[in-house]
Amino acid sequence: MSEQEHFDIALDPKELNIDWDKATVDKEELLEAGYPLALLVNWIENNIIAPFSVENSKRHFYTKEVFKATVYHVMSQKAQDDDKKVMD
Repeated sequence: MSEQEHFDIALDPKELNIDWDKATVDKEELLEAGYPLALLVNWIENNIIAPFSVENSKRHFYTKEVFKATVYHVMSQKAQDDDKKVMD
């Protein structure tokens, strides 16, 4: 999946249940919070979010990077939806 194709993966920030006050988060916590696996895999493969450590086979990410990726994804998703409306 290319970097652009991941915008086809719907992400509703209202449905995410993540503690933004934590400094770090692991992949399992992101899945439990409501992030789609395909989106996380794409972000990791395209270095949108990069693990800073691996402990007990768990990849840990900075919550700040996940937040930035989330905002960018939602804004791009919204722009793509707006473009579709204009084209229709």
